[in-house]
Amino acid sequence: HHEAALAALDMRQAYRRMVLARAFDRRLARVAPPMFVPSGGDEAIIAAVLAQLKDDDTLCPSQRDHALGYLRGIEIEECLRQILQRSPTAAQLFSGTGTSSLAHAIFPPLESIGMSLALAAGAAQAHRLARSSRVA
Repeated sequence: HHEAALAALDMRQAYRRMVLARAFDRRLARVAPPMFVPSGGDEAIIAAVLAQLKDDDTLCPSQRDHALGYLRGIEIEECLRQILQRSPTAAQLFSGTGTSSLAHAIFPPLESIGMSLALAAGAAQAHRLARSSRVA
C-alpha cells in the first residue's frame, strides 16, 4: 500500500512545495515577532499532506504550518498579514498564528498542541454526514 502511494506521488511537485514552504518560512522569520516559531524542517510533512488531499479537503493546521495557506493558494501578502496579525481575523483572536480561509478549506490553527486533531475529526464527521467525499 505504501509503495503505491509513493509511486503516485509527483516528486517534482512535492519538492517544489518543500522549497516554497522553506522560502516562505525564511521570509516570515525575517519580519516575525521574537516569539515566532519557524517551521523549518517540516516541509516534507506539508508537501506529503497536500499531495494526498484534494484542493477542497479540509486542513486543520498546527501553529507551525505557516506555509499551508500560501501553498493552498492564498496570496502571500494575505498570509503574512494574517500570520503577523496586523489585522487579525475574528478566529485568530482566539487561536495561534497562521493562515485560515473558508474559501481554501483551512481552519485557523490553534495554539494548543493536539487540538487540530479534534477539529479534523469534527470536520470529517461533517463531511460524512453531508455524504461528501471530502476528508479532513
